[in-house]
Amino acid sequence: MYKSRNAIARWREIKNIPQKELAELLGINRALLSQIETGLVLPSNEMLIKISRYMNCLITDLEIKEEIESK
Repeated sequence: MYKSRNAIARWREIKNIPQKELAELLGINRALLSQIETGLVLPSNEMLIKISRYMNCLITDLEIKEEIESK
């Protein structure tokens, strides 16, 4: 699982953009955006670029990092 929800969802909420609206702007369905935000799906580099453009932020601001599970 990836830690992306914290950043992408936060930016969307800060910009006051509903999930459905952002999904439409990105050309994806709301379910996929939800999976990206919750960390079930890792967004492609192209998707990160699109998200950062719509959010007017740097890609690094989106904090996409692989979560390392310790056993």
